[in-house]
Amino acid sequence: VRSKLNVLSSPAGPETRTFGKLRAQDAVEEDGSLRMFWLDFTEVNGSLCLFGKVKNKMTGSYVSAFVKVDNILRKLYFLPRQFRQKQGRDTEEEVDMEDVYGEVDEMMSKLRVRMHKIKPSTRKYAFEMPGIPKEAEYLKLLYPYDNPMLPMDTKGETFSHVFGTNTSLFEQFVLWKNIMGPCWLKIEEADYSAVNNASWCKFECQVSKPALISPVSASENLEMPPLTLMSLAFRTQLNVKENKQEILVASARVYENISVTETAPPEKLPCKTFTVMRPAGSSY
Repeated sequence: VRSKLNVLSSPAGPETRTFGKLRAQDAVEEDGSLRMFWLDFTEVNGSLCLFGKVKNKMTGSYVSAFVKVDNILRKLYFLPRQFRQKQGRDTEEEVDMEDVYGEVDEMMSKLRVRMHKIKPSTRKYAFEMPGIPKEAEYLKLLYPYDNPMLPMDTKGETFSHVFGTNTSLFEQFVLWKNIMGPCWLKIEEADYSAVNNASWCKFECQVSKPALISPVSASENLEMPPLTLMSLAFRTQLNVKENKQEILVASARVYENISVTETAPPEKLPCKTFTVMRPAGSSY
């Protein structure tokens, strides 16, 4: 297999890697903003963590980046009833938005949600649930993701449905910012000293105002940064005592600085390869 591949000798020429983190001044634009190509994400304790790449202005190379985004809020929509319900039955008391406001505010207080915002909002409905008007005025509630999530079937005396209860943090963010998959993001007013060694990435920052994150316009013609690709192959053996497979050997092939539009076949691309093996039979 190896003879058919373009495997570089190791070490392959002078090393250009640098150790430690990338300084903020080597990545930010002249206006103080940051351009980041995001590729992946995770959610931690009510914060969205984006992973991707930023350009090192000093060398022209791209390095891994981690951005922690705080203060993204849940958005819930409460559909008011026409008449207040008592013990599951309609009364003759008409419901206005002030009544819904009072009930929702009390509900949030019981859940110990200190920070929440409530305001009326007109929304259209386009799905299959019966009894939902095509357009109506809802009560919109915003509160942090690190507070409890309401059950989907929550109902009240003054409202019949709640929408948005199970919208994930990431989904909320990309819908709000109109982000269509991995792309370049412009990040303003980031804090470059708030997070330190929170990830293995070369560059780290925190954003407390998610409204200041936006997709970079296509008119800027920024190319997607090159990627480092790694393919893995494993060999396993059966642990008879525990009746499960355990990894015995792992081989990796690493391709560096690969363009997504690269058309050359993999066997022609320069790569590095290594294999690690553990002692057979000893404790895993």
